[in-house]
Amino acid sequence: MAMDDKALAEEIKEAVGQAKEQTSEETEKMAEAVVEHIKTGIVSNVPTTVTGEAPPSGGPLLNGAATGGIILLTDADLVARFTIAFGLSTAEIIGMAKAISQHVALGLVEFATGSITGTCGNTATSGGPLVGEGTGGAITGLDGDALATLMATLMLKPGASEELKKMAKAIVDHVQDNAEVSYTTPSVTGTCSAGGGPIVAGAGAGGTIL
Repeated sequence: MAMDDKALAEEIKEAVGQAKEQTSEETEKMAEAVVEHIKTGIVSNVPTTVTGEAPPSGGPLLNGAATGGIILLTDADLVARFTIAFGLSTAEIIGMAKAISQHVALGLVEFATGSITGTCGNTATSGGPLVGEGTGGAITGLDGDALATLMATLMLKPGASEELKKMAKAIVDHVQDNAEVSYTTPSVTGTCSAGGGPIVAGAGAGGTIL
Protein backbone atom coordinates (compact mmCIF):
# COMPACT_ATOMS: atom_id res chain seq x y z
CA MET A 1 0.00 0.00 0.00
CA ALA A 2 1.40 3.38 -1.02
CA MET A 3 0.22 6.54 -2.73
CA ASP A 4 0.56 6.60 -6.52
CA ASP A 5 0.52 9.85 -8.47
CA LYS A 6 -0.73 8.23 -11.68
CA ALA A 7 -3.61 6.59 -9.83
CA LEU A 8 -4.45 9.87 -8.12
CA ALA A 9 -4.49 11.68 -11.47
CA GLU A 10 -6.96 9.10 -12.79
CA GLU A 11 -9.12 9.41 -9.68
CA ILE A 12 -9.24 13.20 -9.95
CA LYS A 13 -10.09 12.94 -13.65
CA GLU A 14 -12.90 10.47 -13.02
CA ALA A 15 -14.23 12.51 -10.10
CA VAL A 16 -14.58 15.70 -12.13
CA GLY A 17 -15.93 13.88 -15.19
CA GLN A 18 -12.96 14.30 -17.49
CA ALA A 19 -12.91 11.81 -20.36
CA LYS A 20 -10.26 9.08 -20.05
CA GLU A 21 -8.41 10.13 -23.16
CA GLN A 22 -8.39 13.74 -22.03
CA THR A 23 -6.35 13.40 -18.84
CA SER A 24 -4.36 16.59 -18.94
CA GLU A 25 -0.65 16.84 -18.33
CA GLU A 26 -1.53 19.54 -15.82
CA THR A 27 -3.64 17.10 -13.77
CA GLU A 28 -0.84 14.52 -13.85
CA LYS A 29 1.74 17.05 -12.71
CA MET A 30 -0.56 18.31 -9.96
CA ALA A 31 -1.16 14.77 -8.69
CA GLU A 32 2.57 14.06 -8.72
CA ALA A 33 3.22 17.27 -6.76
CA VAL A 34 0.61 16.35 -4.13
CA VAL A 35 1.95 12.81 -3.63
CA GLU A 36 5.60 13.85 -3.52
CA HIS A 37 4.77 16.65 -1.09
CA ILE A 38 2.95 14.36 1.32
CA LYS A 39 5.94 12.00 1.20
CA THR A 40 8.03 14.81 2.71
CA GLY A 41 5.86 14.70 5.82
CA ILE A 42 7.38 13.70 9.15
CA VAL A 43 5.23 11.74 11.58
CA SER A 44 5.52 11.62 15.36
CA ASN A 45 3.62 10.12 18.27
CA VAL A 46 3.87 11.97 21.56
CA PRO A 47 4.52 9.93 24.72
CA THR A 48 1.62 7.67 25.78
CA THR A 49 0.12 7.44 22.27
CA VAL A 50 2.11 4.27 21.52
CA THR A 51 0.81 1.36 23.53
CA GLY A 52 1.57 -2.30 24.07
CA GLU A 53 2.39 -4.95 26.64
CA ALA A 54 5.85 -5.84 27.90
CA PRO A 55 6.53 -9.52 28.62
CA PRO A 56 7.36 -10.41 32.27
CA SER A 57 11.08 -10.79 31.62
CA GLY A 58 11.68 -8.82 28.44
CA GLY A 59 11.45 -9.88 24.84
CA PRO A 60 9.13 -9.02 21.92
CA LEU A 61 6.55 -6.29 22.53
CA LEU A 62 3.00 -7.61 22.60
CA ASN A 63 -0.06 -5.96 20.99
CA GLY A 64 1.84 -2.84 19.94
CA ALA A 65 -0.33 -0.07 18.50
CA ALA A 66 -0.43 3.71 18.16
CA THR A 67 -3.08 6.40 17.83
CA GLY A 68 -3.10 10.13 17.21
CA GLY A 69 0.15 10.41 15.28
CA ILE A 70 0.93 13.96 14.13
CA ILE A 71 1.97 14.90 10.59
CA LEU A 72 4.40 17.76 10.00
CA LEU A 73 4.23 19.32 6.53
CA THR A 74 5.54 22.63 5.18
CA ASP A 75 2.98 24.17 2.83
CA ALA A 76 5.66 26.25 1.09
CA ASP A 77 6.98 22.98 -0.35
CA LEU A 78 3.72 22.26 -2.17
CA VAL A 79 3.44 25.89 -3.28
CA ALA A 80 6.84 25.51 -4.96
CA ARG A 81 5.86 22.18 -6.52
CA PHE A 82 2.58 23.61 -7.85
CA THR A 83 4.38 26.62 -9.30
CA ILE A 84 6.54 24.22 -11.31
CA ALA A 85 3.61 21.94 -12.21
CA PHE A 86 1.38 24.75 -13.47
CA GLY A 87 4.18 26.87 -14.88
CA LEU A 88 3.04 29.97 -13.03
CA SER A 89 2.22 31.29 -9.58
CA THR A 90 -1.19 32.85 -8.93
CA ALA A 91 -3.30 33.43 -5.84
CA GLU A 92 -5.47 30.45 -6.82
CA ILE A 93 -2.54 28.09 -7.28
CA ILE A 94 -0.89 29.21 -4.06
CA GLY A 95 -4.19 28.94 -2.17
CA MET A 96 -4.90 25.46 -3.48
CA ALA A 97 -1.43 24.24 -2.51
CA LYS A 98 -1.62 25.70 0.98
CA ALA A 99 -5.08 24.25 1.56
CA ILE A 100 -4.10 20.71 0.55
CA SER A 101 -0.94 20.77 2.66
CA GLN A 102 -2.64 22.27 5.71
CA HIS A 103 -5.56 19.87 5.58
CA VAL A 104 -3.42 16.75 5.24
CA ALA A 105 -1.35 18.00 8.19
CA LEU A 106 -4.55 17.88 10.27
CA GLY A 107 -4.80 14.14 9.69
CA LEU A 108 -4.01 11.63 12.41
CA VAL A 109 -1.88 8.53 12.00
CA GLU A 110 -3.09 5.21 13.37
CA PHE A 111 -1.21 1.93 13.72
CA ALA A 112 -3.44 -1.09 14.25
CA THR A 113 -2.68 -3.62 16.98
CA GLY A 114 0.36 -5.63 15.98
CA SER A 115 1.72 -2.94 13.65
CA ILE A 116 4.08 -1.61 16.31
CA THR A 117 6.77 -4.13 17.14
CA GLY A 118 9.99 -4.12 19.10
CA THR A 119 11.99 -5.52 21.95
CA CYS A 120 11.54 -4.81 25.65
CA GLY A 121 14.66 -4.69 27.79
CA ASN A 122 12.94 -5.19 31.14
CA THR A 123 13.45 -8.05 33.55
CA ALA A 124 11.25 -9.50 36.27
CA THR A 125 12.75 -7.04 38.77
CA SER A 126 13.76 -3.97 36.75
CA GLY A 127 12.38 -1.83 33.99
CA GLY A 128 14.06 -1.44 30.62
CA PRO A 129 13.79 0.42 27.33
CA LEU A 130 11.55 -0.38 24.40
CA VAL A 131 13.34 -0.32 21.06
CA GLY A 132 10.79 -0.60 18.30
CA GLU A 133 9.44 0.17 14.87
CA GLY A 134 6.09 0.48 13.10
CA THR A 135 4.71 -0.54 9.73
CA GLY A 136 1.42 -0.11 7.93
CA GLY A 137 0.27 3.07 9.64
CA ALA A 138 -2.70 4.85 8.04
CA ILE A 139 -3.70 8.51 7.79
CA THR A 140 -7.21 9.18 9.09
CA GLY A 141 -9.44 12.12 9.95
CA LEU A 142 -9.39 13.92 6.59
CA ASP A 143 -12.60 15.24 5.03
CA GLY A 144 -13.28 16.13 1.41
CA ASP A 145 -15.84 18.84 2.16
CA ALA A 146 -13.58 20.47 4.74
CA LEU A 147 -10.69 20.47 2.26
CA ALA A 148 -12.88 21.93 -0.49
CA THR A 149 -14.03 24.72 1.82
CA LEU A 150 -10.46 25.54 2.81
CA MET A 151 -9.36 25.44 -0.81
CA ALA A 152 -12.10 27.87 -1.82
CA THR A 153 -11.22 30.20 1.05
CA LEU A 154 -7.49 30.28 0.35
CA MET A 155 -8.09 30.48 -3.42
CA LEU A 156 -10.21 33.60 -2.75
CA LYS A 157 -13.34 32.02 -4.22
CA PRO A 158 -16.85 32.82 -2.91
CA GLY A 159 -17.53 29.14 -2.23
CA ALA A 160 -16.53 25.60 -3.11
CA SER A 161 -17.83 24.54 -6.52
CA GLU A 162 -19.00 20.99 -7.16
CA GLU A 163 -15.87 20.35 -9.22
CA LEU A 164 -13.68 21.56 -6.37
CA LYS A 165 -15.55 19.32 -3.92
CA LYS A 166 -15.09 16.31 -6.18
CA MET A 167 -11.39 17.02 -6.61
CA ALA A 168 -10.92 17.45 -2.87
CA LYS A 169 -12.73 14.19 -2.13
CA ALA A 170 -10.56 12.34 -4.65
CA ILE A 171 -7.40 13.64 -2.98
CA VAL A 172 -8.61 12.84 0.54
CA ASP A 173 -9.81 9.36 -0.42
CA HIS A 174 -6.53 8.52 -2.14
CA VAL A 175 -4.45 9.60 0.85
CA GLN A 176 -6.59 7.77 3.41
CA ASP A 177 -6.89 4.62 1.30
CA ASN A 178 -3.27 4.37 0.18
CA ALA A 179 -0.78 6.31 2.28
CA GLU A 180 1.40 4.08 4.44
CA VAL A 181 3.32 5.36 7.45
CA SER A 182 6.29 3.61 9.02
CA TYR A 183 8.77 4.02 11.86
CA THR A 184 12.19 2.41 11.50
CA THR A 185 14.06 0.91 14.43
CA PRO A 186 14.75 2.52 16.93
CA SER A 187 12.21 5.28 16.25
CA VAL A 188 9.61 3.81 18.62
CA THR A 189 10.58 4.17 22.26
CA GLY A 190 9.19 3.78 25.73
CA THR A 191 9.74 2.06 29.03
CA CYS A 192 8.92 -1.58 29.72
CA SER A 193 8.05 -2.03 33.38
CA ALA A 194 9.63 -4.55 35.72
CA GLY A 195 7.68 -7.78 35.56
CA GLY A 196 5.88 -6.72 32.37
CA GLY A 197 2.56 -5.01 31.76
CA PRO A 198 1.57 -1.89 29.77
CA ILE A 199 4.51 0.08 28.41
CA VAL A 200 5.08 3.56 29.80
CA ALA A 201 5.45 6.75 27.74
CA GLY A 202 5.42 4.93 24.41
CA ALA A 203 6.31 7.36 21.62
CA GLY A 204 7.44 7.56 18.00
CA ALA A 205 9.63 10.01 16.09
CA GLY A 206 10.75 10.55 12.51
CA GLY A 207 8.03 8.48 10.86
CA THR A 208 7.87 8.48 7.05
CA ILE A 209 4.97 8.43 4.60
CA LEU A 210 4.75 6.50 1.34
